[in-house]
Amino acid sequence: MKAGPILALIAGVLAGAARLHGEVPCLRSDDPIVTDLVTRGLDASDTFRKLYQRLEGSDLIVHLRRGTSLPAGSGYNQFITHAGSYRFVRITLNVDRVGDDAVALLGHELRHAVELAEEPAVDDRHEYERMYDRIGYQSCQRAAPRCYETLAAVIAGRDVMRELKKKPAGLGAAISAAHLVHRWLAQAGGWSAAAAAAP
Repeated sequence: MKAGPILALIAGVLAGAARLHGEVPCLRSDDPIVTDLVTRGLDASDTFRKLYQRLEGSDLIVHLRRGTSLPAGSGYNQFITHAGSYRFVRITLNVDRVGDDAVALLGHELRHAVELAEEPAVDDRHEYERMYDRIGYQSCQRAAPRCYETLAAVIAGRDVMRELKKKPAGLGAAISAAHLVHRWLAQAGGWSAAAAAAP
């Protein structure tokens, strides 16, 4: 990975004077679809709010973006770097609209970020991978970069989805992209539409 994007991310976060953790937003994005996903999650899901609160009290700065270098309806976390008193993580989502399934996917990925927040000694990519060797399981066959999954993240995505279905979205004509997360979670082998509908 080139140093340029990492340095730009750090510079953007640390611009101005050093500030207390509570004054630095834990989630960052300049993508209106992603910011709408966060708004919807915070508005309608207790699980999503708890994940956010856990990150807000941590040393993580999480950059949220969309990207198409992964299958539609999927997402992933990347440990970027450690600088000063902050650790930087990037979450990339391949979604094209605001819908309950996209919010649930983001909730799933935020749970992975919380997993890192709960491991303050992890401050580089090597330790990040070792953490997932310990707490998760490999979810793809490629050797590098490895893909990992955890039961906690699968459950978080499912719980966010259930809570969203109980509270109507205030997004007017926004159309749910239900196939996105269903397909991704089915590929991950951890969740299905039937499981989401179960009491």
